[in-house]
Amino acid sequence: MVIRYLLIYDWISCISMIDQIFDVNDIEWDENEHGKTKTIIGKDLFKKNRLRLFVLKPNELFISHDHDFTQCLYFYSGKGKIKIDDAITEVYPGITAIVLPNQFHELENTSEENMEILVFESEDQYSKDSPYVDF
Repeated sequence: MVIRYLLIYDWISCISMIDQIFDVNDIEWDENEHGKTKTIIGKDLFKKNRLRLFVLKPNELFISHDHDFTQCLYFYSGKGKIKIDDAITEVYPGITAIVLPNQFHELENTSEENMEILVFESEDQYSKDSPYVDF
């Protein structure tokens, strides 16, 4: 998977552009109690946002937890369930889930293949005018 991103910033009244192309396969995996992750874009580029790739093995459960930042999870392989607070929903490739700060959530891979999830995390305040979230 090749990721391409553009960053535009203002520096002494000049607009500059950084264009980086890199292969996600060159990034090492981190393994911890939450599973296997790759930080594609981290705090070294954005102070309050991260983009991660998360892999949940077949028939594995990522136990219920919460945190103080928003997550947007895009499921692109595998099938399973996500529980956000008390609501349980089936997930499969193409589904996107938004988890707000301090919402308890857990993931379960119910398939025989890896569940791969692209996860955008933001510590920025979310907009209550969003058409995607019912507040």
